[in-house]
Amino acid sequence: MKIKRLLAFSLSMVMMVSTVPALVFADETDPETTETTIVETSEPKETEEKKPSETEEKKPAETEEKETEPAESSEETDDAAVPEEKTEDRIPSDTASVEAKNATAWGKLKWSFNSKTGVLSISGKGNMPAITSDKGAPWYDDRFHIEKIVIGKGITSISDYAFNWCSHATSVSIPSGVKSIGKYAFYYCDDLLSVSLPKSVKTIGDNAFMRCESIKTLKLNKGLKTIGKKAFYACKSLTSITIPNTVTKIGESAFNYCISVTSLKIGTGLKIIETYAFTDLRALKSLTIPNNITDIGDFAFENAYSLTSVKIGSGVKRIGFYSFGWCKALKSISIPGNVQTIYSSAFDTCSELQKVSIAPGVKTIGQTAFFECKQLTSVSLPYGLTELGMRAFESCEKLEVITIPSSVTTCGHDLFYNCKNLKQINASEDFFNFPYVLNGAPNSVIKNKLLENNATVKGKTAKVKYKKVRKKNRQIAASKLFTISPKQGAWYVKVSGKKKIVINKYNGVVTVKKKLKKGTYKVKVKVLATGDSTYKAASTWKVVTIKIKVK
Repeated sequence: MKIKRLLAFSLSMVMMVSTVPALVFADETDPETTETTIVETSEPKETEEKKPSETEEKKPAETEEKETEPAESSEETDDAAVPEEKTEDRIPSDTASVEAKNATAWGKLKWSFNSKTGVLSISGKGNMPAITSDKGAPWYDDRFHIEKIVIGKGITSISDYAFNWCSHATSVSIPSGVKSIGKYAFYYCDDLLSVSLPKSVKTIGDNAFMRCESIKTLKLNKGLKTIGKKAFYACKSLTSITIPNTVTKIGESAFNYCISVTSLKIGTGLKIIETYAFTDLRALKSLTIPNNITDIGDFAFENAYSLTSVKIGSGVKRIGFYSFGWCKALKSISIPGNVQTIYSSAFDTCSELQKVSIAPGVKTIGQTAFFECKQLTSVSLPYGLTELGMRAFESCEKLEVITIPSSVTTCGHDLFYNCKNLKQINASEDFFNFPYVLNGAPNSVIKNKLLENNATVKGKTAKVKYKKVRKKNRQIAASKLFTISPKQGAWYVKVSGKKKIVINKYNGVVTVKKKLKKGTYKVKVKVLATGDSTYKAASTWKVVTIKIKVK
């Protein structure tokens, strides 16, 4: 029995020892970890069922963005690679939402671009933020995909470079309230068809619409004051330009190379036509320069190949270098007496120019001023002209006779170089003594020396009806008040008489101002006979008395 009990006890002890490792292992095992493992292995089936659908929805969009992202390139590459696809085929940029659902803040303003419609919209109130470089606009990467620009009401300025190189934009909406358009703002928007500015715009910056080569219609607003340099340079499709009366300054080359313009109207507020302002208006046929213009700048109308008629206003004092150079169709020109200087090459290579009439008052004709005016047959040079530049009439091949007034005191050499048909020059002896003045002229040319002038001058009486002078000024021709013998040109200066009686110095026309009372008025006038193709100017003035009867 004892042995049986001992064996049973030993067996029970062995069984207890055998169970210890299992208990210890169970104690070291973390029940929470076991549960987590169960969670991770129990949900994958659901995840595998859901994820494929999410992937199918998201991946195509991501793939499309990557495929359609435009490659970055330099400015020159962009210029050469402007897209030509149809609107619906153009590739949207990844820099803006395809649907443009959310506008992007830009300073105090907001902008959005819808690549499906090609519309760029800018909204808010105030000035556009400054853009300091040609690539600085926030929509610059989308520039080739923009087809319409809408600037919201409330915006008061358009920044420099704002829309430069938006080369497929065909329209722009500029709201009332915009006061300024910055430099290069619409540079190379060469699909833009028309521009209409609201009354609020005061300034257009330099190069603002440069190379907008498709613009056909341009409406500049009343109230506009300044047009910058090259503002509309190379707008090749533009057909008409009207400068409002409010504009006081146009920059250099403002409308240079607008080769399709057939009509140009210059407003009354402008004083100076700047250098190259209207160069290469190749389709322009006629031109009127209003009386308010005082200076026609260098090269101002050069290469106006179709220009046949020019009327220069009485206020012009200066005609600049090459201002009408290469106006090949121009047939005649009259220079008013207020002009003091015709600068070098002003009418260079006006190859169809036949007649030039220069009124008394012009003092200087620059060198090569009428170079290669091959059809020129008639030139009228006034008394009072003091200087002729060298080669002023070079290669005027059809010029046969010319009279140089005795007032000329300075003359350049080779004045008539290559004037193959020149037969006679009427001039004072002093003129023929200028060195090399006839170098290059035909050896057979007749040197006709002007005679001394002993002209007589007499005053006469003219009548004016009171009924007519009561309401408006009346003019009396010099021939009705003065007799000059032999007949020739003259200068007239009033010495004494009624203030309401005025005499023109160069043509002797007498103006009787309105509301002059009835009566007979004596006016003393000194007269200088200025000569002609036979006589040089008289050496002394003659004083005469004229009478004007108002009855």
